[in-house]
Amino acid sequence: MRGFLLLALLSTPCGGFTSAKTIHRQKNKVFALPKPLKTNGPWSSFIDENYDTIYYFNSKTGETQWEPPSNFVTPKPTKTPPNDRSIFSKLPFTDPPSNFVTPKPTKTSPNDRNIFSQLPFTDKIIPVSSPVKYEFGSNVLPHPEKRSWGGEDALFVSSSVFGVFDGVSGAEKLDGLPLYSRMLASEMQSIISNEDPTTGYTLNKLKKILTTAAEFADKDATGASTAVVASLSVDSKLRALSLGDSRCVVIRNGQIKHTTKEIVHFFDCPYQMGDQSPDRPKDATTLSVGVLPDDLIIMASDGVFDNISDDDLSFFVTKQKDKSSRAIATSLNEHCRKLSLDTVRETPYSVLAKKNTIPGYEEGVGGKVDDLSCVCVKIT
Repeated sequence: MRGFLLLALLSTPCGGFTSAKTIHRQKNKVFALPKPLKTNGPWSSFIDENYDTIYYFNSKTGETQWEPPSNFVTPKPTKTPPNDRSIFSKLPFTDPPSNFVTPKPTKTSPNDRNIFSQLPFTDKIIPVSSPVKYEFGSNVLPHPEKRSWGGEDALFVSSSVFGVFDGVSGAEKLDGLPLYSRMLASEMQSIISNEDPTTGYTLNKLKKILTTAAEFADKDATGASTAVVASLSVDSKLRALSLGDSRCVVIRNGQIKHTTKEIVHFFDCPYQMGDQSPDRPKDATTLSVGVLPDDLIIMASDGVFDNISDDDLSFFVTKQKDKSSRAIATSLNEHCRKLSLDTVRETPYSVLAKKNTIPGYEEGVGGKVDDLSCVCVKIT
């Protein structure tokens, strides 16, 4: 998996914080807090990785938010080296500042469009006369060096609900405690098993269940994890939450028609849940789309998407659509493992690694060996 952040705080003799410095350790390389695009009082703006998106950080409270605080002039996004972006903090995160103006929610798009949102909204499940049917299959392929103990990825499938949790290898872990990713998976499955999910879950319901699972993991687990969870409903819709860089995609007619949005703080540091992370399910992006017979849904950890392009993934799984869902998930993981070991092939990860001056990727080629997790759903 990816990197993990710690915040080192420098305090004044009177106990107030005069400065903060965030460090990220990756392959013995240390990244410092980047230069802000603009500063207004305690608030500073920074550019987020890959999406040309601005985020805002309060140096006094440790708050981080996407929307600009009141009276803060938003600079125009520009592409800048993302190596030293910061977000995480051990400071307590509070409610938005008193002068923060919450933007009004916009109307959602029609049924068959991507809906990315970080604003809560209510979506009702209205059954259709002939809802789609589906077949699940899944596979986990641990990192070669982690096979003896199963790796750090976890997943679950329970009736109409499924999820993938990518454990953060760089997060501090305590011996004797279950991994955060595994506890998220087991708690979500446990909660859902005591309910009736056959009609499917709304996005708000998914968010509540993931929040409850994260609260259990905060207390009893160790490490950190990204999360992508989804539900298929009797209105023939797929609803998904994504926190981090795992993805859920809908493949139709040999092409990716819909996808969840990755959110990262900077390269190799995705949004992630953990007892030292401010990222929570409320920060997840959302996807709500209609699905059709013959669609294929692939939900997978970054170990898959780092090593295969969207076009190649679509082509690969479409060729195998006559196989079972489990066979497709297993075959995709095995294929991506081979790609991850190829040192001369260009991969999505190698392109970004070169851009971010990661040692070993100076030529922009080579895979990334990682845990691989995949859930495949065939819509009929």
